[in-house]
Amino acid sequence: MNNADILKRLDSKDPKIIKKTLDDIKSNGDVSIISSLLNYLENSKDENVKESIIILLSDIKRTEIRENIIEKIKSTDDTNLKISLLRVCWESPVDFSNYYLFFSELLANENFMIAFEAHTNLDEILVDLNSNQREELKNSLLSYNLSKTQNNLISHIISQIDNFIEDIVDEDTVIEDAIIQ
Repeated sequence: MNNADILKRLDSKDPKIIKKTLDDIKSNGDVSIISSLLNYLENSKDENVKESIIILLSDIKRTEIRENIIEKIKSTDDTNLKISLLRVCWESPVDFSNYYLFFSELLANENFMIAFEAHTNLDEILVDLNSNQREELKNSLLSYNLSKTQNNLISHIISQIDNFIEDIVDEDTVIEDAIIQ
């Protein structure tokens, strides 16, 4: 079955057909359908199917989905879709840590709900960033002139970065003390 046939089945009014189609995608689909699913999300009016697709995307372990999801976040004007796809990023087993500056930009420049999801992504990926990346993120966040709400979200991330740095310094001190003794 090709991608067009799969998308037609998602338009069915029969919930059983929709569920079976999503199950088929989950067990037998290949990543070539991701772009079509993302376009379907943008155009579909069926909130239940959209939510099921979001859950499906969150479960995909193939790294090829990263670029598709980030590009759709960048290209869509649909606020709800952006929020849902940002949720996919932090719920997914796929590593989105290379997009830390993109998430900081969303945190600084978008509405509260998008900013909140971007904040959640940053909070989740901090541990995967190296010290240079964390410092770059911190500097990026400090460069924005923001609303009080966004400042609170950014302050939280900066605090997390500072705590992370302090934890590393504390661990190094403990290791040095152990070596000396």
